[in-house]
This record gives sequence, structure tokens and C-alpha cells, in this order.
Amino acid sequence: MNKATSRRFVSKLQRTLLAVLLVIIAFGSIPVGKASAWSYDKLSRRPGAVIIPTVYIVDLPAGNNILSLTLTNSSVSTGPVVYRSPASTGDQIVVAAYGVEMWNGSSWVPFAYSPTGVLSLPIKANQSAVVFPNLYIQPPVMPAGYYRVTWSFVWGTATGAPLGATNVVSNLATDHVCGSTNRWCRAYAGFFQLR
Repeated sequence: MNKATSRRFVSKLQRTLLAVLLVIIAFGSIPVGKASAWSYDKLSRRPGAVIIPTVYIVDLPAGNNILSLTLTNSSVSTGPVVYRSPASTGDQIVVAAYGVEMWNGSSWVPFAYSPTGVLSLPIKANQSAVVFPNLYIQPPVMPAGYYRVTWSFVWGTATGAPLGATNVVSNLATDHVCGSTNRWCRAYAGFFQLR
């Protein structure tokens, strides 16, 4: 695949991912089962499997010797591990977006996104999976409230055909680990609370 074709394909997948994210935002959070630590909701077609690491809420340097509340999974060696879609045996591309949602009293609403924006990685025909970068979100302000981390993944073929999409949300208290020394933080089943 040449660079121009690759850019058109990534652009098409990014538009698809953004459309999926807009549907989620417009209609509120999608109900998901409680079968595992993270809930995987098949939004369309045949997505691959995803392994999501634990999210840590910690204080990390933000410049000028200031510590800032940070959501990361850098205490492990990798970010999410994303397996190929079973819908294709050829080269694939996976597009991912990470974000934080805040409870507004009646629904989950977008609060912050990964500073790197939408990410895309190829999965060659001879590869079973790819590893995405660690989550790293350091919002300038996080008011008291309830939050959760969400992940969205879209798979496509090398020619641009969509293969599947998955939205992943927290399910257990162990999905988020509070380690902040400057803020009160407590993890619950599916979200965490800041005061």
C-alpha cells in the first residue's frame, strides 16, 4: 500500500471511528454486560479481541515542578494489546481513541481525550496483534465527581473495508487504581470518584 492510499484509508477509518464515538455520545453510554474486568461491546461487524491494562490515577510531573493528576497505565510495560479481526486474513489497520467520561447526574459525557488524538497501527497478515501506546491523559483540571476511562477501536482491511468496531468500558473496581497523593480518590465497580 503506498503512502497516499494509506492516508486515505486511515482518514476513512478515522471518520468511521468518529462516527461511532458520536453515536455513543449522542445516545449515552451503551449498556454492557458484567462478564469480565472490562466490558467489550461489539458495535459492528467482527472486531478483534482487546486486552486493556489497569488504569492508574496518580500524580505525575506536569512542568514547573508541579504534580498533576494523571490517568495512565504506564506502570505496566505495554498499553492495550489489540488482536486482528477474524473477518480478514490479510493486512489490517486498527484505529484507536482513548478518553475519559464524567458522570453528569444522568449520563456519561466526554470529559478529556488522549493528547495524541486518534491513533492507528497496522497489523500485518503474519501478525496476531499490535500493542498501542500507554494511556496518558493529564487534564488541566478535574473537578470533584465520578469518572471512567473508555477505549474505542475500529478495524479495517488494507483496502479500506471496515471489519469491526468495539467500545470498551470499565466494569470492576480493579479496572481503576487510585494512587494520587494530592487528591482523594476511590475506585468503584466501573468508575472512580474524585473529591
